Amino acid sequence: MSDATVETLTGAGRAAIHAVLLSGVDSPSILDQAFRGTGLSPHGTVIGAEGEIIDDVIVIEWPGAEPRFLFTLHGSPLIRDRIIERFTELGASRASSCAHLWSQDGAGQRLKIRDEALQALPHAVSKEACAFLLEQSSELGFSGWFERAASKGVQRDELDQLLRWAPIGIGMLQPARIVLAGPPNAGKSTLFNVLYGEERVLTSQQPGTTRDLIEGEVCWCGFPIQLVDGAGLRSSAAEVEQEGVRRMKRAMEEADLVVYLIPPGGSVALPGHHGTAPERTLVIHSRRDEDPEGVVEGLAVSSVTGEGIVALQQQILHQLYGSDRNLSGRACPFLPAHQEMLVHIGSTLDAKGDLGALLRQYGTSEMGGPR
Repeated sequence: MSDATVETLTGAGRAAIHAVLLSGVDSPSILDQAFRGTGLSPHGTVIGAEGEIIDDVIVIEWPGAEPRFLFTLHGSPLIRDRIIERFTELGASRASSCAHLWSQDGAGQRLKIRDEALQALPHAVSKEACAFLLEQSSELGFSGWFERAASKGVQRDELDQLLRWAPIGIGMLQPARIVLAGPPNAGKSTLFNVLYGEERVLTSQQPGTTRDLIEGEVCWCGFPIQLVDGAGLRSSAAEVEQEGVRRMKRAMEEADLVVYLIPPGGSVALPGHHGTAPERTLVIHSRRDEDPEGVVEGLAVSSVTGEGIVALQQQILHQLYGSDRNLSGRACPFLPAHQEMLVHIGSTLDAKGDLGALLRQYGTSEMGGPR
């Protein structure tokens, strides 16, 4: 008998999806025999003994001390049972309970940070975010770090590293707000449509066309991004357009990053000259296709030819989260309350206060719960 188990993580009967977990040292061998995917994609098929397709599935590796693979499949109990049967044909044994996936402390209490990660999992917008949350729910992630800190204490260098990674972990779950700004006819709405992937904003050569704020969420390299487009920045006698400009300036003040567009022949703007902080402003040259030979400093983009679009996406992520955004293998906070807790831990550590009491308080308080 191989060292592998298979179990269902969802209830009986029909559902939108079912979930099956394959675990154990020999589970990678069973995966190789029964799963057919393409490259690094988590999507593929479970294959029967005769090569027939049992179902299309999504497979995510569940972090932990031993190999574990989570399969999500269509919601028919017949399909679920057939996949479990296929894995048992290849040597896996049926597990009686999945309670071991949600560890408990010595008093039998569920681990709070692990629960928070699993509660956030259904709302993750990318496979990168799903893998991140599963890792943070494990002993290798932030949940494991917290449990070790509660029993063995906190090292200052570990705390500083966690605070460094916190904005990136939070950014995996909460979309950063990016406002496209600039003078009328700078190409904001056309760029918005290209970045969003479909036409959300009507474009026109007539200044003042866009007056209301238009928003759309995208996902780049696993990070959710909330794009915002609005009125061009200019003085106007039209009251309705003035209101659009006021809304736009307010959106810029509240943005995580303002991308300010300079059209061909436009005056070069300094980061932050419209009231946003320089570190929250990215100045780019737009409509590059109209002046392809012109000399410009910095990034130039064209929504018509696609020049600079990928570089712009990468620059936005760099501005928000830095150059190293790889969270794999790292314990990392993923909720704003985690960041607040770590700051509190640092203050308590510096003041030589009762760190144990603070850690116990987090485990029993509402801080860090679902937002």
